[in-house]
Amino acid sequence: MLSFLLVVLGVFLAAASLLALTLLVYVPPLARGFVQTSWLVAPPSPRLRGGETCRFRARDGIELSGVYLRTPAAQRMGVVVFCHELTSDRNSAGPYVEVLRRRGFDVFAFDFRNHGASANLPGYEPLPWLTRFELADVQGALDYVCSRPDADPRGVGLMGVSRGGTAALAAAAGERRVRAVVTDGAFAFRTIQLHYMRRYMQIYTAWADWFARLPDLWLGPLCVWSQWVIGYRRGCRFVPIESAARRIRQPVLMIHGADDPYIPLDTAARLQTQLGGRSKLWVVPAARHNGSIVTAPSAYHRHVVRFFLKHLAHGRRAPARRSERKTARALA
Repeated sequence: MLSFLLVVLGVFLAAASLLALTLLVYVPPLARGFVQTSWLVAPPSPRLRGGETCRFRARDGIELSGVYLRTPAAQRMGVVVFCHELTSDRNSAGPYVEVLRRRGFDVFAFDFRNHGASANLPGYEPLPWLTRFELADVQGALDYVCSRPDADPRGVGLMGVSRGGTAALAAAAGERRVRAVVTDGAFAFRTIQLHYMRRYMQIYTAWADWFARLPDLWLGPLCVWSQWVIGYRRGCRFVPIESAARRIRQPVLMIHGADDPYIPLDTAARLQTQLGGRSKLWVVPAARHNGSIVTAPSAYHRHVVRFFLKHLAHGRRAPARRSERKTARALA
């Protein structure tokens, strides 16, 4: 019995020693690598015109800026909130929503904090990875749109690009006001971490080849520790989108470029399988990150419009705005 206990203790000490060595040797360069990860810089976009500029508050109180764009169609089919990518602003919504607006959808596009005309949070430097701050911004946008006098009582749709798509998914989890979600290039932090750890960590540590042989079950906790280290240093908390995805019950359309060099297709497919609701992954051949709308514009708009017509408009006549009801009474 004593010998058995000694064996168990030896195994435990060996595992603990290996874990401690892994944390000490691998987590610091892993955290440094993800802070220094180069990312796609969004090009400037033409200013959105013809909308109603507005100010509102994120869930944690910071002031944000947005623009409400009404549809030129005779009948509104629904309302879509657009979430832009990192280093961009609300003006980037233009190419994504122009056809949606013509087909009867109002669009609300806003600037995340530290972007565009929204307020800057002192000391916070946005990263490609979703934090509680961006989630609070989307939640604030939902609160604003759903509290407007012309709000659609049936709820809204969300559309997001890259990190904005990830934020849209996180905001939709458990949120009854969100009826459907479209993402383009969305990703989960931990899944991408595992991919980057195996592919690029030799840049930061000489132990990379050895650690790359460890199973995901062992490397997973390293992801959690590195996220804590990065968050502690930068004063933020990252959102575990994998657990949020399992609480999503709304229909989701994920769009992803087959040749995305930042977010490999298999990681997007893994995220799609984790979604708890009705979801579909549309892969655009030859498209790179955020490039699907450029590679296949006609098909892109067709997929997005059909999805929102089916799951947001749902074939029912949306309640008319107050101004529309006055016009109808005047013509009667």
